[in-house]
Amino acid sequence: MRYTQSCLCLCLCLCLCLLLLTTSTFEQELPQVNPESVGLSSNGLDQATQALQAHIDNGRTAGGVTAVIRDGQIAYTEALGYRDLRRREPKQVMRSSGSIP
Repeated sequence: MRYTQSCLCLCLCLCLCLLLLTTSTFEQELPQVNPESVGLSSNGLDQATQALQAHIDNGRTAGGVTAVIRDGQIAYTEALGYRDLRRREPKQVMRSSGSIP
């Protein structure tokens, strides 16, 4: 019985350590870079933004948040339209801890 409790306690401690390690890894902030520095085209990204804006303008969607991450680096972020149409609350890109909603 004592051996089983010790094994259980050890397993729980290991699981907690793994959880803390993976959580801290995911909370790392991603660096923001120029799209061209990771092989992307600013012009192409601008065209994609214009296409999304056209969908918003003609009422097909309320809005959106776009992020392009390449090689662990944020190459592009854009928030367009509204998160709440009735209140006219604009979409926003959240930059805390490198997170993008």
